[in-house]
Amino acid sequence: MSEVGLEGIKKFPSAKDFCSWLRLAPNNKLSDGKVLSSKVSKGSNRLKITLRNTANAIGNLKDSTPLRAFFKK
Repeated sequence: MSEVGLEGIKKFPSAKDFCSWLRLAPNNKLSDGKVLSSKVSKGSNRLKITLRNTANAIGNLKDSTPLRAFFKK
């Protein structure tokens, strides 16, 4: 919330748009229905780094939790 604020979240029409703004979603380049590239755009911000570190920490847990199972999927 410190990155975008309470009113900042409302500026995004969907969760997909928010993930794209964070540069967590791949930038799919299509040609005639074929995927040419699906790399994640370069650039970072503190929220992106925090979310990525949190996901990796959950994936490294030794005990089995629903979040770890989802991460491994």
